[in-house]
Amino acid sequence: MKKLLNYLFIITLFLSTLQLSFAQTENQFYKAISGTYLDESSGEIVYLILANIGGVEPFKIYYQANEQQAPKKAKMMEELTKDVNRLWMKAKFHNSNYICEFTFAPDFETFTCKNPNGSKQTFKRNSLPARKPFNDFLAQFPKTTLRQPIDIAKMPKKGKAIPVEWVIKYIINQDEGFANSLMPESDVKFTQMQKMDYKRRMMLDKLLNGQGFRSTSFYYTGRISLSNRFISVLFRSEGHPHYEAAFDDIYLANFTKSGKLLGVAPVSYALFNYVYSATEAKGFVSKGKVRVEAITKYGESMQKLVAESKGEKVVEVLQEQEVSQYTITPSGQIKRQQRFFKGFPGKFYVKTGFSNCWLEKTKGEFKATVLIVQNREDKGKETKLKFVRFEPTRSLFYMKNPKDDQTWKLQFNQTKTSVTITKPDGTSLKLTR
Repeated sequence: MKKLLNYLFIITLFLSTLQLSFAQTENQFYKAISGTYLDESSGEIVYLILANIGGVEPFKIYYQANEQQAPKKAKMMEELTKDVNRLWMKAKFHNSNYICEFTFAPDFETFTCKNPNGSKQTFKRNSLPARKPFNDFLAQFPKTTLRQPIDIAKMPKKGKAIPVEWVIKYIINQDEGFANSLMPESDVKFTQMQKMDYKRRMMLDKLLNGQGFRSTSFYYTGRISLSNRFISVLFRSEGHPHYEAAFDDIYLANFTKSGKLLGVAPVSYALFNYVYSATEAKGFVSKGKVRVEAITKYGESMQKLVAESKGEKVVEVLQEQEVSQYTITPSGQIKRQQRFFKGFPGKFYVKTGFSNCWLEKTKGEFKATVLIVQNREDKGKETKLKFVRFEPTRSLFYMKNPKDDQTWKLQFNQTKTSVTITKPDGTSLKLTR
């Protein structure tokens, strides 16, 4: 009996090891083939993308007939079977009986696609498959005749969708900082090509198969005239940064005549963050500057739900008023000159941790809630403070903890974008909006 149990244990261990080995081999295969491929003769594009995006399957296959095809007309493909040892895969188009066979080269730089009629195509790995000239991209922006300063609120709400590869080539690939702020990826080990493919999936997943917590789409808004030395356009981006939020932004982008991106900046935006906050910003653009005014309201949606259930009126909510000013240089670069807040109330954070401070003004009285967290496992200690006095020339608040009658100091910088909180024991903490 003991020998039989040992035998069964060895068999189980062997099968588990074999299963794990196969799973590892399968994942390595997906990693090896993952990428963007172009048929240089026909212009067709195939995406084989392995990326961990919330709410979607890790590996997806998409097909585009050409680079200028509208994103919603791209097609999804489904893997039917594969042979890792043969570097072979069979896939079919979603809701279709059209089946293709992919055979990959040993270096995974190319694959041969065998179509149902027996014809074959060669697809080569290409991180930037868009080949149309910049003027083709530019021609899609409707020209506007609005007088300066241009009120962005008067621009069309939404134009035609910008093709995925034109977004990648002319916007995303040329400004990594902007790309990461709009569509951040968390894997620091990503290569540049993997980062681009991750963003391609964010533009395709939700649109084509309804999957994914995170998504974004881009639209032509308009072409404006700010200088003879560079070309200026407005484009819209909308989507979901995570499951509980939605955004709708308009950006100004300046280009050289050959398509090099000189600068990009938000000129209007809206962010709805479920019941937690809602932000609306309006912008004005002229030849040398951009001014954006934003208002953020915290918890208004939640208060409305609670008030309606009780038959009560909504009380005053915490509100921030932010102003950002940009300068447009003669060469077309866009630089933020100043960011300031019209009022002190708002929510402040610490960049290297989880501490935060809420400063609100209700019925003319300032109140503050400070949460200090030492580390990720720490639940933190919350302190509620009441207003004592304010020194306007120094932007300094004196607040008191009613529980121990000790005084805290809240020192704001000139633009009200940060606050230094000094506790009664003399230790301090700097937070930013």
